[in-house]
Amino acid sequence: MTGQSPETALQPARWRPARADDLPAISAILTDPAFFDVLGAVTPEALAEACAPDGARRLLAFDIDGRLAAFAYLSGCDGDRPKLEEFAVLARGRGTGTRALSALLEVLRAEGRASFWLHVVPDNARALALYRRLGFGREEVLPDFWQTRNGDRVDLLRLHYDFAPAGA
Repeated sequence: MTGQSPETALQPARWRPARADDLPAISAILTDPAFFDVLGAVTPEALAEACAPDGARRLLAFDIDGRLAAFAYLSGCDGDRPKLEEFAVLARGRGTGTRALSALLEVLRAEGRASFWLHVVPDNARALALYRRLGFGREEVLPDFWQTRNGDRVDLLRLHYDFAPAGA
């Protein structure tokens, strides 16, 4: 299913700094062996530290109707080209990923960022489709770049999203 379901589209949604009460749900996704081939390991200490909104790393929570629906873990937030380290949706298949990532791009645009980038495993077709649909353009192939937590060496794609300069 692509796009938003009608009920999801009507519910209030927003990105906010993650809180301590979000960490168990976020940690559950990051430590789920089902995601070891597409998500990296982030320590509980790093997650807690990233809850502070003014650091180089930020952990953001996407709420729909007051409930945690997705999270984004970013690095490089002290510059104008942050990196999306990890992004996950808690309830998949309802258009939440599209809604959350679109809203995150708007937050970063409003902050005056020049670009945004991420790494993705080429086999993650669902994520690739989302990123390309939302306008991530420039792609670089990084052969044998990452070792998954399952122990496999895999290629990565580096995708970039360039924000248009003000007035363009």
